[in-house]
This record gives sequence, C-alpha cells and structure tokens, in this order.
Amino acid sequence: FNLLSTIMIRGLRPAWRRYSGGLLRMARCTSRASAVPPHVCSTDADSSDEKKRQKLKSVFTEERQQARKRKLQEEMKRGYFDDLHEIKNHKGKLWEARERVNPAVVSPSLPSTAVVNLVGDTSTLDCALRGSAVTLLSTAFRDFGRPHIEKWRDAFLALQSDAAHPLQYVELSVIEGKMQRWLHKRLHNSLRKRIPQERHHLYFCAYEDTSDLQLVLNVSNKLVGYVFLIDGESRVRWSACGNPTDNELKYLSDCVMRLMEEQQGKSIT
Repeated sequence: FNLLSTIMIRGLRPAWRRYSGGLLRMARCTSRASAVPPHVCSTDADSSDEKKRQKLKSVFTEERQQARKRKLQEEMKRGYFDDLHEIKNHKGKLWEARERVNPAVVSPSLPSTAVVNLVGDTSTLDCALRGSAVTLLSTAFRDFGRPHIEKWRDAFLALQSDAAHPLQYVELSVIEGKMQRWLHKRLHNSLRKRIPQERHHLYFCAYEDTSDLQLVLNVSNKLVGYVFLIDGESRVRWSACGNPTDNELKYLSDCVMRLMEEQQGKSIT
C-alpha cells in the first residue's frame, strides 16, 4: 500500500505543478489589469502609440523629403523670373541717380541688421558704418549684379586723393534662402578665398532676415547691383543702381564732396 501511494503521489506532482503555474499566471494578469486606471483603455493606448509610430515614420519617407527639397528650391528661385523680365525691359537700369545728396533730415537710417565680416567679427550694419565721414556701401544679392558695382567702386576710390577725410568702401553680401544659410560656413570660406585679404574687415555678410534693410535701401530687383552713400550717422544720403553712366559718375563725385563739406563744417563747429 505504501508503495502504491508513493507512485500515485509522484504521478500527481507534474499535474499539480502545471495547475499551480496556471493559477500563478492568472493572478499576475489580474494584478496588471487592476494596475491600469479605470479611465484608461489599454486598446486605446496601443492605438495611440501605433499612430505616433506611423506619423514619425511618414516624416522620413522619400516623398516628404522630395517635397521639402522642392519647397527649398522654390524659395531660392522666388521672384527671379520677375526680376529678369524687368531687367530685359530696363536693361538693368531701374532709375537714374540724383544729382545731389538727400537732406540729412529726410534720409533714412540703416537698420540694425546683424552682419559678420570675413575676419569673423560680428556687428550690426549701422554700427559698423557709423563714424566714417563718407562710406560707399555696395551690395549685390546675386552674382549677376556684381559687375555693376565694380565701376562704382573704382570711381569712388579714385576720389581718395582729393578727399579731406578718409573714404570708406564697404561691401555687403546678403545670403538668402534656408539652404544657403545652412551652408553659411562654406560660403564664408569661399568668400575669404575669393576676396583680397586687405578687404576682409570691410566685407560683410548678412545671414539673417534683411527685409527691413531692403525696405530702407529700396531694393526692388535683386539681380541689379546697388551702391549707397552713407554719412557719419549711418544715414542713406544717395543711391544708384546698375552700370553707371558718365553723368552718374560725376554725380557721385559731387555728392562725395558735398558730404565732405558737411563733415568739415561739423569739425569746425
């Protein structure tokens, strides 16, 4: 009898272990279910997580990447064909420069546009130009307009020998578009190689928003080169665009002399 009892007990042990294991698993599931707050549905949470995963995955799809690339390209080309059409009609000469400088009281001041020169010094454009008796500020938003300003630069610097005060020539390169701004380090290094080293401290780049500056300078066509005479108070006293005519070069000389006289009068008083 003892032998028979021992055999039966040993035979029941595996079944009891399976049965007790099942009870333990049921207890664990019950405790987990009770841990979920009554107002939260587990199926809803799973559905929400799945939506988040799908949304995150869609961001990296090739279709969205191509759409973003096209958007950046459109931003870079925005207004280009309108500007090109205007140049064909006016042959790059949007207006004739004035014979005289504008009175100081009605001349707009340069805004505080953030700039950095090729040396790496940061400043604002109005502060960088303030103090010099006469500054010729040149800017070209596109490479197409750079040849326009070279003749103005040469004519302005030729006046230095007859000037009572040092003349300052400043170049401004406006970097527009998100893609160009992302590559600003490469663009900056490229300019450093292209521009003579002696001009690095007076060659400025604007990588941030320049809408206020364009409004003050009356930049209506970004394919044209522009030049501006700035006085010692960072006010825009005279402007010209495109290739200079003989008359405009004379106007430039006369206006520089006029600003010099103003500065001389301030020095005397």
